[in-house]
Amino acid sequence: MRHITLFSTAALALALTQAPALAADAFNNNDYSYNDSSSSYDAPATWEGNYVGAQLGTTSSKTPSPFSSRTSALGGIVAGKNFQSGNFVYGGELEGNFGEAEHKIQDNGRLQQSWSGVAKVKAGYAMDKTLVYGTVGYGTTKFKPKDNVTSGSKWAGGVQLGAGVEQQLSGPFSVKAEYNYMRHNGVKTSVNDTRYENNLKTHALKAGVNYRF
Repeated sequence: MRHITLFSTAALALALTQAPALAADAFNNNDYSYNDSSSSYDAPATWEGNYVGAQLGTTSSKTPSPFSSRTSALGGIVAGKNFQSGNFVYGGELEGNFGEAEHKIQDNGRLQQSWSGVAKVKAGYAMDKTLVYGTVGYGTTKFKPKDNVTSGSKWAGGVQLGAGVEQQLSGPFSVKAEYNYMRHNGVKTSVNDTRYENNLKTHALKAGVNYRF
């Protein structure tokens, strides 16, 4: 009887020591896999790559206003490329626009802008799908003589400064809002047979859609 008791005690002790190992093997050999959904997340949005777009807005020789005779509708296209390092986004952009804002000059003369093209660099800070940025560039604008202006520079160069915000949508599309200020120095004109040089200022408010690829 004593031998039976000792044998039973030894068997129980052996079973208790092996139980954790057997349970671990049973768990590891189970057919299902455990997926901790809390560890999964969406990858942060990227702004790097090429893009093209179209834009509409207003342009004026003063602060754009729908009630000003100097304000005109504006339309254009853009193409550019972004690079990204962390939250810092930088790149370059080309844009072409058409808008007929008027500029008043000496002796009741007027110049009317038409086509313009700008090459600019762009830098900003990305907050996931939102990009806040600034631009600086150089471009040229065509001016047409009006009223008693008998001649003009036709095409005049100038520096452009700007700032904007862009928001990614689903897929490769994004929308933007942007303000630009452009200054053309030394625009030569002839009004009533008198020669003048003018520093012309242009403001523009634009909203657009870009396609990234």
